[in-house]
Amino acid sequence: MDTTRIALIISMFVVLIIGFAIYFILRIKAYKLRQKLILTDKKFELEEIKLSNENIEKITNTDLIVEEFEFIFNSIKINDYNKNLFIENSNNAFILAKDIFKDKEIYEADINNLESYLKKENWDFIFFNYELINGNLVRESIKQLKKGGMIILKEAKNKKIENEILEFLKTKKIKYEFKKNKNSFLLIVI
Repeated sequence: MDTTRIALIISMFVVLIIGFAIYFILRIKAYKLRQKLILTDKKFELEEIKLSNENIEKITNTDLIVEEFEFIFNSIKINDYNKNLFIENSNNAFILAKDIFKDKEIYEADINNLESYLKKENWDFIFFNYELINGNLVRESIKQLKKGGMIILKEAKNKKIENEILEFLKTKKIKYEFKKNKNSFLLIVI
């Protein structure tokens, strides 16, 4: 009986030592993994685009505010969109994007020939700041958007057209989101 008791006590200590050893090994590995993840997160941090005074002075005759331009440009930068189309009455966003993104393809659509222009290419990113937006135009642009692409649509002046666009997005089960600044933006992601 004495030997069994000693064997049990020894095995209890062995199990405790093994348990503590495993606990400390896992803690050390978790710490190292956490440090590695923190370092990789720092590598991928992007500096946000802030418009300089020189760029702000180029903005003329628009209903967009500086923060909205920055939001649009940060969307392009964060998602690394290369082929970008700007459809707008005043070409402010296009001009600023050309200055900021020298390594990306930035295009401005001819408003008079818009539908044929949309059909020419597949786009990563499309920005609409255009008063004559209609449901057909948005449907056509969605067809020309690459997988993972985004459309930013400035709030439509006509609620009927906006409801038509939202109904289309719901029936096709396309993800969308509203972003509120001074104006509303409808973000559509394919």
